[in-house]
Amino acid sequence: MNATDILTQVPYFAALPAQEIERLGSICNIVDTPQGTVVIEEGAAPGDLFVVLEGTFRAARKGASGDLVLGTSSVGEVIGEMSLLEGRPTSAQVVAQTPGKLLRIPGTEIETLMASPEVSMRMLRTVTTRLRERETALVQAEKLAALGTMTAGLLHEVNNPAAALINAGSRLEEAVGRLVPSAGAVTLSPLQRSDRVRALARLLASSGVDSKLAGSLVAQGWDEEKLGATPEAERQKVAELAQIRQLTSEMVLAATRLSDLVGTVKRWTFHDQGERNDVDLVTVVLDSLTLLRHKSSSLRVSTKLPDTLTVEAQGGELSQVVTNLIDNAIDAASQEIAIELVENSGEATLVVEDDGPGIPSEKANKIWEPFFTTKAPGKGSGLGLAISQRIVNDHGGSLTLDSQPGRTRFVLRLRKKLAP
Repeated sequence: MNATDILTQVPYFAALPAQEIERLGSICNIVDTPQGTVVIEEGAAPGDLFVVLEGTFRAARKGASGDLVLGTSSVGEVIGEMSLLEGRPTSAQVVAQTPGKLLRIPGTEIETLMASPEVSMRMLRTVTTRLRERETALVQAEKLAALGTMTAGLLHEVNNPAAALINAGSRLEEAVGRLVPSAGAVTLSPLQRSDRVRALARLLASSGVDSKLAGSLVAQGWDEEKLGATPEAERQKVAELAQIRQLTSEMVLAATRLSDLVGTVKRWTFHDQGERNDVDLVTVVLDSLTLLRHKSSSLRVSTKLPDTLTVEAQGGELSQVVTNLIDNAIDAASQEIAIELVENSGEATLVVEDDGPGIPSEKANKIWEPFFTTKAPGKGSGLGLAISQRIVNDHGGSLTLDSQPGRTRFVLRLRKKLAP
């Protein structure tokens, strides 16, 4: 099929007179674009107009913290019209997100094309839509930048008192331990523990001591024989000190978890910005699960992970991708999500699966487009998967979807070592 035949099938130009289509066809050419081809450079002078014949093309603007995805163009849409109409340098870089084909129309033809009411109306709709998409993307980016600044200060303010609490709590636990030493750690089944609590509760009650303290004594390894050997006058003090020690231990554990969470957020937000180093993908998965624990508490979360699996990557970006995949699975799941990480022939493969309703086939191809979301209004920006796909492509990997009712699987594949 030649350029003239193609032009007659493109809605943008179908209304042009046959003679004009013939003329345009004689000066157009078809361009093959392998994945990753830069079609338009950001900041370049206005060039040619392109019509997408095959594939998907991503427009992004470079920023201090990475690329800001502004939108995508698919079959039948035009690329490059905004800078031609404005007469200004291009405001974004356009890259082939998948292998594709473009019809190149010389930029000098833009005025002739705009003389057609049908073409100018379609062009106006395209420009209006893209301006709206870019405004939304920029507003979202500003919010994220402000959130990042707030996060940095919040992490600092939270981590300092958490560290002080761990230190003070540990010292208090040691001091109480000197007053009432633990009777020794004992592993008990739930039934054994219940029986021991009831036995100690009866013994405490017979001595006029609050029977509710029995649980703290059991936690410290006490049993009926050891407590029975303690003088009755001492039992209340022993039981109360055991409770203080147990509560102090729980306080230290909670503060430690808070400190660990702060460390996780720091790694997620600031880890190796702009640099690609060896990153443990297992740690990334576990950190993401920690961050999302509050959302997944009502679900069964099964994991199959090796002890370690290192890939060469930009740590912050990789964390963003993994967290997004797990977050989406949690939102979609009915009862369970499953995460599996394996290594095969120098490649790391991460599978995130949920048992939700699945993604309809008519929507499956659109989920990679910016601002498209299957979530309820206000629940998602529609940028997560588009950005994740871009990050994975930049790392030379792949991100694919396999969905059917009752099972949705996202599969992330990354080479352990990036190509030089």
